[in-house]
Amino acid sequence: MFDFLPETDRFILKKGPSKAMQRFVLIAACASIILVSCAKKSEINRQLVAAVTRGDITRVMELLSSGADPDAREENNPARPALIIAAEEDNPEIAAALLNKNADVNAKSADGSSALMGAAAEGNLATLRLLLSRGAEVNAMDNTGQTALIRAAVDGQREAAEALVDSGADINIADRSGQTALMKAMINGHEETADLLLRKGAKLTAEERIIVDEAARSGDEGEEVIDSETK
Repeated sequence: MFDFLPETDRFILKKGPSKAMQRFVLIAACASIILVSCAKKSEINRQLVAAVTRGDITRVMELLSSGADPDAREENNPARPALIIAAEEDNPEIAAALLNKNADVNAKSADGSSALMGAAAEGNLATLRLLLSRGAEVNAMDNTGQTALIRAAVDGQREAAEALVDSGADINIADRSGQTALMKAMINGHEETADLLLRKGAKLTAEERIIVDEAARSGDEGEEVIDSETK
């Protein structure tokens, strides 16, 4: 019955110690087993994040098959889930592997970023389309109120912006600074992206035009520093 315990503990139990002692030994043994299991789980998750970061699909598959958590996160700030790393590195094969193991497609890092936002900002179309097909929230916001579409506009990712709009992205939503995707594209000089947004129905009020012109003159690129502490 107590074969899983150390020999000294088995001896105590067989000699007929008090029930209180038996409970103590069992609790201590179970706690030890749990701690060892947690340590092993933590290590395999660290290995998974490392494999995703370097783009090693073979190792990723091995670790997922061995029980690694598909939602494992990097340990340093902003604590990105493995899926966000794959999205930013444009590795749709790894992203698919994680999603096939039920990774949360809408998981966020400490700064509120999602995998879809990362793919949009980098213009990683294959990964972006994969995430959209798996139910990514197209209008989710980060801690500064930026959506995937606004992220794409900031960096002039025209094709990503088009894919997002065609998938239902709110084209006129503004971030916490009051700037829309169109305003971001114009301020940053991304004419093709701005033209696309206008064709798709983006609006620009007279007041917003003044903001864009002033930002352009001052060299403001329309980006807002993300506060990782903001909830």
